[in-house]
Amino acid sequence: MSQFPHLPLFTDAFIADTGHLSAAETGAYLMLLMMAWRLPGCRLPDDDTKLARWARVDPRAWARMKPVVMEFWTLSEGGWV
Repeated sequence: MSQFPHLPLFTDAFIADTGHLSAAETGAYLMLLMMAWRLPGCRLPDDDTKLARWARVDPRAWARMKPVVMEFWTLSEGGWV
């Protein structure tokens, strides 16, 4: 179990911030938010294989959507925060 069992999700802000995303991109982003919440430091690894799997998309779809989905994240010291 994660250290933080509940992810605070401010639905109004989420909808406002993700209105430009497709349904698949929205789902990928939400899955990555939930995975990050479970990981130490809320930090995703800079590993496209893992990110695609966690986002629940195949690697080709991930390659297409990554630039849009990862606009919400910052790459810092080998991980996405």
